[in-house]
Amino acid sequence: MANAERPWAAVLAAFCALTVSYLVARDLFVPHVRDVEVWFGFELRGGLARATAPLHWAIFAVGAWAFATKRAWIWPAASAYAVYVAVSHLVWNVTSLSGGGLIAGLIQLGLFLVPAAVVFSVRPLSRPMEPGDDALRELHAQFRARLPGRIGEVEGALAEARARPDEPEPLAEARRLAHTLKGTASSYGFDEIGDSFEAVEEALEALADSAPHGANLKSKLRPHSSPAWEEIDAAVARAWAALEGG
Repeated sequence: MANAERPWAAVLAAFCALTVSYLVARDLFVPHVRDVEVWFGFELRGGLARATAPLHWAIFAVGAWAFATKRAWIWPAASAYAVYVAVSHLVWNVTSLSGGGLIAGLIQLGLFLVPAAVVFSVRPLSRPMEPGDDALRELHAQFRARLPGRIGEVEGALAEARARPDEPEPLAEARRLAHTLKGTASSYGFDEIGDSFEAVEEALEALADSAPHGANLKSKLRPHSSPAWEEIDAAVARAWAALEGG
């Protein structure tokens, strides 16, 4: 799915925010823990540990902000940090008196490489616009100016499909336009609009699959004769609302 990364971004933002809360509480109020910090697999103790603890807080606070605001760089950065954590566990197990040795280190290395791989695999493949990118800002503005016409074009195709329920071509054209707008809107950062037309496309596919021929198709395409049309109308309304709110 084109927008599958967004739930992951929300989950990871929440995870980072909760981790900040946990680390702050632990480092401030748990005496036997706050006097030890581990960096690159090596233990720091006493005042040095307490002085460097806020760096861990800051790392996860930045991660929460970056995932919440969908910064493109956070995905490879978070994956690289997970690799660093994995290697640090290996080093700590081998070098620390409290460690479990090489076997335990290798097991933990493998376990922490899993989230590194997951974060990298769910990263968005299209690059979102960054605030300082003037060229992308201009393209973004131009695309936004065209969006009312693009949404209206899909609405026109939907109306045509409803008006000609005995013909499959208008329905296919509406699906094509919804699919195209879904992809282009998402690539320009209009995620809510992309999601809306993904819902439109899926509902149209359900209509076509449930009644592929003749009279059955005509019955399904009558306005308000199917819950799919209600979803289509609601999705288009959400797209307009997102455009007006953005």
